[in-house]
Amino acid sequence: MDQRNKKEINKLKDVPEPSKSLDEVLNYPVGRFAGLNFRASDEEKKRVLKTFNEFPKLTDNTSEEVLDKYWANMVALYHEDYPSPDKVLEDIKVQSFGNPELEDERYHFKENLNVEIILDASGSMGGKIGNKTKMDLAKESIKDFASNLPEDANVALRVYGHNGSGSDGDKVLSCGSSELVYSMQKYNNESFSASLDKFQPAGWTPIALALKES
Repeated sequence: MDQRNKKEINKLKDVPEPSKSLDEVLNYPVGRFAGLNFRASDEEKKRVLKTFNEFPKLTDNTSEEVLDKYWANMVALYHEDYPSPDKVLEDIKVQSFGNPELEDERYHFKENLNVEIILDASGSMGGKIGNKTKMDLAKESIKDFASNLPEDANVALRVYGHNGSGSDGDKVLSCGSSELVYSMQKYNNESFSASLDKFQPAGWTPIALALKES
């Protein structure tokens, strides 16, 4: 490592590696800027800017080692306190949603818990974060989440943006693409993974359609 890169590395703190799995996400330390809206006040904005002014300046010649440590420091500052799937479900149960005293029976908790997961298969998912595409990271997160649902839960998988391409000529086709590829049923790792793995980044981003159909 040359002296310049060594000096830049020394400006950055030694922090944990960015998380690569659901367990690591849940156990990663909460960052001191977690949940912070630095636009809310001048004081908070100054605090954030002061921190980043101490970071090394990035150039076209910045080494991969410096970039990796830079990114790790960013993650460490902003990492949220993410709850586990079990904690989310428990919180839902104690809120008014699901209360058996609600007049509309559609909002009562039934015997089975049904979860529909939606995968974005639009072209933007081909972008990279680190050495993995957004699609690869999304698939890993979905598999972790689905495999950790309560044993008696049903799960479904919907995908959108998977037809056509990002060209203007394919916009109508792509924006109409929302498909249930794993119907609501008990989780089966083999068949669920097969349904998930066959998709790659493709077209436009019909989020509203997918949410409506879900």
